[in-house]
Amino acid sequence: MPGTAPGWPRKGFAPHLERVEQIIEPEVPAGCEGLEQVLSGEDVSERLDVTAARFRVIVTRRPKYAYRNRDGVIQGPAPPHIIESGIPTEALLAQIAISKYADGLPLYRQEAIYARDGVELSRSLMAQWMGNLTRTWRDVAPVVNAKI
Repeated sequence: MPGTAPGWPRKGFAPHLERVEQIIEPEVPAGCEGLEQVLSGEDVSERLDVTAARFRVIVTRRPKYAYRNRDGVIQGPAPPHIIESGIPTEALLAQIAISKYADGLPLYRQEAIYARDGVELSRSLMAQWMGNLTRTWRDVAPVVNAKI
């Protein structure tokens, strides 16, 4: 059989990985309709799959309300962001930082990868975000280290 080495046991996949089970039942042979089926065993195979990173847009709406015969407008507070008034979520910043610093994937390559998905993020913009993360981490690191 192509792709398999005889006599080499395959190492199983890590148990923490999500498993999506697919059960393929055989067609009932002619003349066996209505008879009781007895399970005599099964063949099980595992294949490694990946779901590519998927971009999405988080839309935050903050309605403004005014009361009749009252001055002023009220509105819920804006949620805090690492980069104030910036477009990246914390998850996107983490993805870019891990790809750059842990995986050694330069920003120009990330720019090309994201562009294939129709997301235009220039490397200069991502570099500014990484600079902001550095400044934020400088403020947060002492607090984190004190708790460790």
